[in-house]
Amino acid sequence: MVRSVESRWCVRLGGLELVSLYSLAVAQPLYDLIGRFPTFLSAHALLHTELIWFLCIVSFAIPLALVALLTAIEKPLPALGAALRWVLAAVFILLLSCFITPKVFTDTRPLINLSLIGVFGIVGIALTLRFAQVREGLRLAVIAAAIFPVLLLVQLPSGYLSLSSQASSVVEADGQNLTEPPNVVMLVFDELPLTALLGSDLEIRRDLFPNFAQLADEADWYTQASTVASRTRLALPALLTGKLPEPAKNPNIDDHPQNIFTILASHYELNVEESASTLAAEYHRVDRANWRLVALDSLVVYAHLVAPKFLAARLPPLTGQWSSFLSESSNIVHDERLKKFDKWLDRLDQFDDPVLHFLHSLYPHIPSTSLPTKHRLFRHGTTSGHVTHDARDELSAEVWADVEARYFFLWQLQLVDRMIGEVMTRMQSSGRYDNTLFVVTADHGVRLAPGMSRRQPFADNYIDIAAVPVFVKRPGQSTPQRIERAFQSTDLLPIILESVGLDPAAFGLQTGEVEQKPLGRRIRSYREYIDLPQTLDLRSGLDWWPKAEQINPDLVLPETMLPCESGIELAHPELYTHAHPQHFLAAHVLLNDPQARQSAIVVEFNGRRVKALRSAADQWSAFVPPEAFNAGYNALRIVGQSNDGWCLLFDNSSSS
Repeated sequence: MVRSVESRWCVRLGGLELVSLYSLAVAQPLYDLIGRFPTFLSAHALLHTELIWFLCIVSFAIPLALVALLTAIEKPLPALGAALRWVLAAVFILLLSCFITPKVFTDTRPLINLSLIGVFGIVGIALTLRFAQVREGLRLAVIAAAIFPVLLLVQLPSGYLSLSSQASSVVEADGQNLTEPPNVVMLVFDELPLTALLGSDLEIRRDLFPNFAQLADEADWYTQASTVASRTRLALPALLTGKLPEPAKNPNIDDHPQNIFTILASHYELNVEESASTLAAEYHRVDRANWRLVALDSLVVYAHLVAPKFLAARLPPLTGQWSSFLSESSNIVHDERLKKFDKWLDRLDQFDDPVLHFLHSLYPHIPSTSLPTKHRLFRHGTTSGHVTHDARDELSAEVWADVEARYFFLWQLQLVDRMIGEVMTRMQSSGRYDNTLFVVTADHGVRLAPGMSRRQPFADNYIDIAAVPVFVKRPGQSTPQRIERAFQSTDLLPIILESVGLDPAAFGLQTGEVEQKPLGRRIRSYREYIDLPQTLDLRSGLDWWPKAEQINPDLVLPETMLPCESGIELAHPELYTHAHPQHFLAAHVLLNDPQARQSAIVVEFNGRRVKALRSAADQWSAFVPPEAFNAGYNALRIVGQSNDGWCLLFDNSSSS
């Protein structure tokens, strides 16, 4: 019996069998998901040549590198090399079991789930070890390594692979020839509610958003504009096709062959940066893929494919953007968003007129990673910034989380305003701005209210999700208009076509400039439509900025104070005495009062008083605007109020 067991373990597993197992356990599940959600590819600029490289790496480079490594180990250490081959085979079989078992048995109880995965994995390992026919079948199945990527390419829309500069899906209308058409700049932002830009008088807050205010002074402002869907996957194609969303369709060129890019491609050069779609895939001028980001996100996606459900909940969530899943522990989101914008901005002068410059930016969509200055948001302590529950898409019900989320969101919204200003300045410096059709809008809005869904509209919260900014500055326009009629995002494309000299009716679209709109309008969310009133009451939106009493309390503090009986722990106190221009833009100050003796805490930061909010039983958070920080030393004094009056908790003046 011993000899029999030893002889079985001495069976050599060849490289072909390992490649087959890898293809079945790793490559195929990953390709299956990407085929169903090709946005993963466009979100990582994996189009054309980059897509071929990605498939070659996943299907061939990785398994062949593993086989080569095992072969190198096996030459000096045959026994170790043979054992490692079987260990690797066992890992692949178990991964395959993790992927297949939940599809066959839907029981999600952890013990049963793990038991079934283990049983099928062990059976698979035993069959491979015991029967030569199984190993022979694996050798023959190596052809799957080549078949799986081919099947993915067949499944993908043609624009992902097309290397031709001439797209096959150009949409033309008979008899329409443009003479000297204007340039078009179209900026689409993500999760940007109109209500967040407005003051109590329903005007743009000029002190916070000067470039939005300039647009309101120069352009047509459709103040009653609403989106038609609360998800980018549906809202963005509707915006770019002029047609209501169809839930079964994906945001790609195959499902939406007629869109703004295919219509204008025969007349315009295209400078396109899509962040969550591939409607311009065949014309898409992409930058090099960030292969580190591709690798990290591929690992997260694959982990979701094979992890049991009770473990998958602990993984970084797969966001609707299909990119930067590890953003909570890295600065990938900040770097990638700004890099995309800066490179697109640099291309504004690299084309011959006329040009369609299109940018879909993921700002100010969560995660909150950036500040108005384009610096990275420096965080410390335990708070998470945008505090949402991904399964329910809700904001935490805690008061401190609500205030923090709004600060972070509105700082990114101020960055959006800065981005708009940079585009306007670049077009003005080239002398093209006056003769440019300049469009700024958003795919949908968002609501940040404690304990409520961010993007699921209801009767009492739809306004911040539905109402979106729509500004259209026409070529040569000198007089702005404030247009109060009902307007949906599907009305925008006809307006653009009319402005460049094309007839929307030739493309099956109703003109956007009709005086009477059909009564009622709807926004699609998840599986249903929500009816909206004909007139949107913008006053019912959130009061987006934190209350004044939370920012600048009108308190009279004693000139001198004794130290408090209970001290505090300040997160990274060195930040305030040795601040660097790249890192001094902190969002808040964390306090820790172990005995919770203080009934109120106030932070004096460079002479500015900010009231702290209790964020937990023994923690307080004070929110300091980024413009209040100085490079180098920042004066920080923290005082608390107890039954005995005011006392000093922290003062860094001695370390200055």
